[in-house]
Amino acid sequence: MSIGDQFWALITVVVALVWALVMLIGSIPAIINALRVSGSAGD
Repeated sequence: MSIGDQFWALITVVVALVWALVMLIGSIPAIINALRVSGSAGD
């Protein structure tokens, strides 16, 4: 592996981690809303 290959591999890993974190954070409100809706539906 050349230095360039290692650099792009590192960039890819960082981007993947950031993307996963954004997806996780973005899904939290939807999960909370789903729990609230299912919880209030029983009332």
